[in-house]
Amino acid sequence: MNLGIDIGNGYTKFNEGKFASKVKVGEIIHFGKIKKEIHQLEFKGTRYIVGEGASFIGDNRYFEEYYKLCLLTAIALSTKEDFIDVNLVIGLPQKKHKLFSEKIKKYILELGQQQIKVDDKLCTIRINNCLIFIEGAYPIKSQEESNVLVIDNGAGTINVTQWEELGITTSATYIEGMNKMYAEITSYLNANKEGADFKPSEIEKIINKRSVIIDNKETDITDIRSIVQNHIMEIASFIKNDFKVKNASEIYLIGGGGADTLTYWQKQFPVIKLVENCQAINQNIYELVANSEFDE
Repeated sequence: MNLGIDIGNGYTKFNEGKFASKVKVGEIIHFGKIKKEIHQLEFKGTRYIVGEGASFIGDNRYFEEYYKLCLLTAIALSTKEDFIDVNLVIGLPQKKHKLFSEKIKKYILELGQQQIKVDDKLCTIRINNCLIFIEGAYPIKSQEESNVLVIDNGAGTINVTQWEELGITTSATYIEGMNKMYAEITSYLNANKEGADFKPSEIEKIINKRSVIIDNKETDITDIRSIVQNHIMEIASFIKNDFKVKNASEIYLIGGGGADTLTYWQKQFPVIKLVENCQAINQNIYELVANSEFDE
């Protein structure tokens, strides 16, 4: 089968859903309702929980054990089959593609055949082919040959590409992703709201709320919106300096942080459009490429 899988800093996306790109050693406690995006994994005699635990970030993430576990889990969850012959397409930011694509392809192909148990389903996975594509390639899907700007607002980084005639003319990666903003908001709330004890992983759910319960009291948190606004404003200033924004006929916003921050981006780029299913768009494109590349 052909699969496109997007292992982002925030979430791993595949054709049947997503889970947080986090892994820890342990077992799910079967008490009460278990979250849909948490999975029990057994690999080489060790039990893991996928969807909770530590994130893995940085340039070495592609070669770490947790990256491999997220990849194998996503493959296992993509089908009801238990023996899976797979041709893969995964992605990298354009800048990192030049540096790491061949190394990552070699690493993944060398995984060969692996056996893994996911949510009580024992799977044998055999990776036959692998293609490393680029993130943010929305014009490939929309087939727009005009000059367009794509802003991929992700968890770890914000990747921006300018396209013309279905080719990239300019690209940049900024480290000011959603995780950095979540950390800043966490520090602010814990320092300024009595009884607050937030973790960065909790901010995603409250970023657009007007109030939350803190120390058993409903507490106004609209003051965090200035942090979001300043964060987006800073990135927008980088983009305006590094790209020919005025030449773009369209500006598209994709990525996991896109929907939550749309109104702030609109203040910087009034013509910006949020792409439908923006969090999964990279995965959708990878799957299109996989079907095109491996079905020939």
